[in-house]
Amino acid sequence: MMDGFCYSTDKYLNNRILVSSQVYNKPEWLEKVIKLVDFIEVCEKALRLKPVEVRFASLKEKLAEGFSFEGGRHIEIDIKLDVPIIKEAIAHEMIHCQQFQTGKVKFSMKYGVYWKGEIYKPPEHLRGMAAYRAEPHEKEAFANDRKLVKFVDNIIKTGKLGKPYKIVKAK
Repeated sequence: MMDGFCYSTDKYLNNRILVSSQVYNKPEWLEKVIKLVDFIEVCEKALRLKPVEVRFASLKEKLAEGFSFEGGRHIEIDIKLDVPIIKEAIAHEMIHCQQFQTGKVKFSMKYGVYWKGEIYKPPEHLRGMAAYRAEPHEKEAFANDRKLVKFVDNIIKTGKLGKPYKIVKAK
């Protein structure tokens, strides 16, 4: 799934942002991460999340820009992308963190995805990426990730948090 994380040589930039040794050794990648620290912190506040550890590495997964796991306490982001795409990936994964932390989504090794307490059964006619994008937690994250980026960027620009970001229901 990923490469670069062995934890013995990885480094924390602050108490929750971990960079793989490969990122730490590439100044242009490390510079990207440093530029994203404020975005990550404001994103957490806007979604009222418990602290999330953000890990940056060069992910092997070709179609993935990021992953959320461990009950919404950790996300991994692919550092090879451009900053606007990384921001969108962070927002998307932070939305998943909120879904996990509030109990909207749960995973079971035996039954798969639970959405709002119900087992989600994908439509039989969908396969691959279409099936993935039809999952209710993904629909919600895709419906909100770009809006959340704009919301967080505006907070950073104005310095005013105001009300938290309100998740819009996916169509």
